[in-house]
Amino acid sequence: MAYAPTEQQPPLGRKSEELSEGEREIYSRFIQEEFVDKLIGFMSLEDRKGKDKFSVNSFLLFKGLFRNFDDSFLHLIKPHLERLTVDSQESSQRCAVEIIAALVRGSKHWTFEKTKAMWEFLIPLIRKAIPSITVESLEDWGTCMATAVESRDPRRIHWLLEALLDEPLTGESGSFADASRLYLIQGALCQQEWRVAELLHKLLSIIKSRLGHSYKNVRDRSGSVLCSILMYDSPLPNSLASLSPNRTDFVRSILPRLDCLLSLTATDKEDMSTAGVDMAKVKEGSAESEAVKLLKTITNWLLTHAVRAYNSCFQQFFDLLPYVILFDSQEEDPELQHHCRNTVSYMGQVELPDEFLPRAIEEVKKIAKQNLWYARKSILSYLQLMVFTNQFRISEQPAYLREIHDLVLGMMLDERLEVREMAAETFSGLLHYGIFTLEKDVQEKFRKMAKTKLSKKRKAGVAGSETPNGDSEHLLKRHAGVLGLACCVKAFPYDVPTWLPEMIIDLGSHLHDPIPIETTVKNALSDFRRTHHDNWQEHKQMFTEDQLVILTDLLVSPCYYA
Repeated sequence: MAYAPTEQQPPLGRKSEELSEGEREIYSRFIQEEFVDKLIGFMSLEDRKGKDKFSVNSFLLFKGLFRNFDDSFLHLIKPHLERLTVDSQESSQRCAVEIIAALVRGSKHWTFEKTKAMWEFLIPLIRKAIPSITVESLEDWGTCMATAVESRDPRRIHWLLEALLDEPLTGESGSFADASRLYLIQGALCQQEWRVAELLHKLLSIIKSRLGHSYKNVRDRSGSVLCSILMYDSPLPNSLASLSPNRTDFVRSILPRLDCLLSLTATDKEDMSTAGVDMAKVKEGSAESEAVKLLKTITNWLLTHAVRAYNSCFQQFFDLLPYVILFDSQEEDPELQHHCRNTVSYMGQVELPDEFLPRAIEEVKKIAKQNLWYARKSILSYLQLMVFTNQFRISEQPAYLREIHDLVLGMMLDERLEVREMAAETFSGLLHYGIFTLEKDVQEKFRKMAKTKLSKKRKAGVAGSETPNGDSEHLLKRHAGVLGLACCVKAFPYDVPTWLPEMIIDLGSHLHDPIPIETTVKNALSDFRRTHHDNWQEHKQMFTEDQLVILTDLLVSPCYYA
């Protein structure tokens, strides 16, 4: 649909005698001050408490009036707008924003003089109204801004866009007012998308220095606004670079501000048992405290980006991954832990282009060598999701598969029990989904490690708890072998391959080994019984009579005979 030629357009600024009969009837009503007062009075009443929303019908009514009759009725509506915008009632503000959005859209074909006069009235009105915005009316104001600028040339509404960007984070009226301003800016600029690259650069420069804001609501909104600013940096083949802000430049600018967080993990490099970062070192007002707040905003941006952006993952994410992983473990700051944990989860579920895979695998390998055991465990969680999501791409690259295979097997020999168990779970999952194949030499490797000899004291069950330096080398290696056998069994919950009966018998021979080996064996046997129970009559055909006798002894609790 397109506009008719200029000569076919109705004349602007028509007088009453130039109107059609139907238009004169409408004009005669809305030119009456008493009628307008009653109409707006009814429209500003609350209908359903907590359920009323921005009314499209009201917006279309006033848009049509301003489009067809220019500013003929504006002098009657101005006093109501001045009153409604500063009223604390939700219904009053909703009525005001419906009229404001209609006025901006309906004035599209007004003369320049009338348009300028309209903005000279509206801009001070909006500035005065922002401090009066409430939690209930904020969404309506955002809808108003988005609706007002939809499908409009940004040059024709530059008054509004420039006014919104005028000191959005003053802090003078509190954190809610700052967050509200950012929300209104986001609503307006999102509709303009790539057309306002200059304004996006300006907005980025404004909020970049305030990303570590003290208040959560401002940080959360800043993260969402960051997504809107950087969303259009999407390089396309055989095309010119975007004029919008560049993600690479932005990430490079904030990395130095995050580097001080690494000092929170400074421990003896030989001590691989450290759990996570030491949040006790974070003092209010310190560089570390500002960096923590900055990281909260950045993770909020990454979470929003994963959901809203056109390309869910970008290469600069891997520059930020080491910082996000570090705070996945600490519990002193639940907000930061929640953001970091969700970021790792969401970003693990996005599809990676072929050129990103080497960087992703390299970053995982780098984090797997950290001295924080929880970081090593967390990166395995990311690796699981990343490989499952990009299964088809990775499966086509044997070199990538081999790297991941060797990495996971290597982490099953980690000094920390939790890391070994997560590595075994990862290997089992990748085996179950057919990403890994269970080769004969891998089975023999697990059996060989499981046969590692222990001292008599260990063998008698006096294993004790883990020492600060981890398990003894022999116990660690034996446990890794048993974990390998167990994860092979768990990888086939609904069938019995030919090699599985013998492996279960081998696994059962370690039932009386020291903890944690004993616990691993019991859990594996319990899972086997649970997953194969429904089709046991078919599955037991794969076992010999001797194996069934041994298996019965393993699966039936001794307490049964007590």
